[in-house]
Amino acid sequence: MSDQNSPGSQPGQQPPTYPSYPSGAQSQPGYQPPPGYQPPGYGPPPPGYQPQSYGYASGPQGRPGTVTGAAVTAIVLAALGTLLFGIIGIAALAGGDALVDELVGQPGFEDISAQDLRDGIGIVGAVCLVIALWSAFTIATAALSLGRRNWARILTVITSAVWAILGLFSLVTANPGGLLSLVAGAAVVVLYFVGRANDWYASR
Repeated sequence: MSDQNSPGSQPGQQPPTYPSYPSGAQSQPGYQPPPGYQPPGYGPPPPGYQPQSYGYASGPQGRPGTVTGAAVTAIVLAALGTLLFGIIGIAALAGGDALVDELVGQPGFEDISAQDLRDGIGIVGAVCLVIALWSAFTIATAALSLGRRNWARILTVITSAVWAILGLFSLVTANPGGLLSLVAGAAVVVLYFVGRANDWYASR
């Protein structure tokens, strides 16, 4: 029986032919398969085929430079705050009595009693220590933000925004030291949200 009578063939139609190549030709240097050759066992994927996922994280993997810059700026600013307010707080609490003795009767303090001065110096010292501890906490959150922890980024941004606001108030009261706090705090807030920062944190 001829091939024309085989199942699925049409009268007068020749069966398709496929290019062939000599045995072992693929291993020869410079071998080029003939046009239209399809290796056996390979073909287009079936409809609806989805490649297998192996659990690799998608999205940008390298830390953006803006995140590094924001964290470093926050750490430097917080370290200065910890040092400055820590020294003031300790000095106020430890040497409050000596400071009161110097201020009593001085111009501008005539109407303030020694006890009121002592209480005021104690409050200032306590507030400065709280700010110093808060600044030390900011150093920790800024460092953790480098590990793609979004909650640490948010806490650092909040702290830096407060630093910027305090710096603005200092400038209003003619304190030039507030300029550093204002500029650095605002820079941290901006750098944490520009470039690829949002995508980097979202791809954790």
